[in-house]
Amino acid sequence: MAQFYTDFHEYVAGQQPGDWTKRWADSSWLVKVKTGTVGGKCLEDGGASPRHAMSWDDAGEPSDTEVVIRCRSINTTGYQLGAVVRGSGAAGSENGYVALLFHISSFVLIKYQSGSGTLLASVSYPWSANTWYWIRLRASGQAIKVRAWADGSEEPTNWLIETADSGLASGWAGAYAATANTHDFDVAGIGTGGDPAPTSPVAEPITILADTKQRIYSPATVLVDTRQRTYSPATVLADTRQRVYSIAQVLADTRQRIFKPVLVLADTLQRIMRPGSALTRIAVTARVQRAVGLVGSVGRSVAVTAKLTRRNNVP
Repeated sequence: MAQFYTDFHEYVAGQQPGDWTKRWADSSWLVKVKTGTVGGKCLEDGGASPRHAMSWDDAGEPSDTEVVIRCRSINTTGYQLGAVVRGSGAAGSENGYVALLFHISSFVLIKYQSGSGTLLASVSYPWSANTWYWIRLRASGQAIKVRAWADGSEEPTNWLIETADSGLASGWAGAYAATANTHDFDVAGIGTGGDPAPTSPVAEPITILADTKQRIYSPATVLVDTRQRTYSPATVLADTRQRVYSIAQVLADTRQRIFKPVLVLADTLQRIMRPGSALTRIAVTARVQRAVGLVGSVGRSVAVTAKLTRRNNVP
C-alpha cells in the first residue's frame, strides 16, 4: 500500500522526468513551464500517432492500482488522452486498461491485450479542447472503474464506468495518449494496494535519529507512539494515589500516638482511685473530643474533673 503524487514542479524544465519511463511507441515527453498549471509546470506529450504512454517507476507494477490525472488536449478529434493501469508489453503488443477522452463527446474504457484493443465501455461525455479535466481509473481484482470531471467542480461520488474483466493481472500505471497532438498532464497521483490515488500532496515520512541510527517512521506510527506517551501519566497518577494513601497511614499512626497520653492518664486515675484509699467519694468525668481530617487541623481536648471529699472519720 502506497501513495504517490506530483504536479511536476520538482522536475527540470525541458527534460524528461528521471523516474518516469516511456512506454510503447516513442514520443516526446518533456517537462514544460506553462500557465494555468498547479505547480507552474506540467508533463507535455509532443504527440505521436501510435499508442504511447509514460509510467511512474516509483509505483512499481502492482495488481490493485488507482491512477488519477489532470490533463488537457489542444484537439478533440479522435482518440486523445487519458490514464492507463496494469500496463505491459512493447509497441504492437501492448497490454493494459486505458480510460480516455474520445472524439469530442465520448469517454471510453479500452482493454489492450497483445496489441489487440477491445472496447469495454463507452459513455456520452462532451468535452472541450484546452480545458482541464480529471480522470480517475481504478483496477481492483476484476473490477475496473472510471470517473471523469471538469477541473473546478467537485469530484463525483458515482463512477462513470463500472465493469468487470480478467486477463490482465498487474503492470505499471501512468499517462496515456494516442494522437499526434499536444497533450498536457499537470497532476498525477497513484495509489497501490487499495490506497486511493491522491489529488494533492501526501504527508512525507518523518525521519528520527535515535541511538545514532536513522529510522523512518510513518506519521501514523509516530501518532500511535505519541498517544502511548500521552496516556503514560495514568501510571504516574496511580503511583501518586499510592503515595497519598501512605500519608493517610502515617496520619492514622499519628492519631494512635496522640491518644496514648490519654490512656496513661486514665491508668493513673485508676491507680489513685484504687480500693482502700483515703478518698471517700470520687466523681470522674472524662470527655475526649476529637476532630480529624486529611485536610485541616487535629484537635484534642480532655477534661477530667475529680472531686474528692475526705471522710469525717478516718479508720
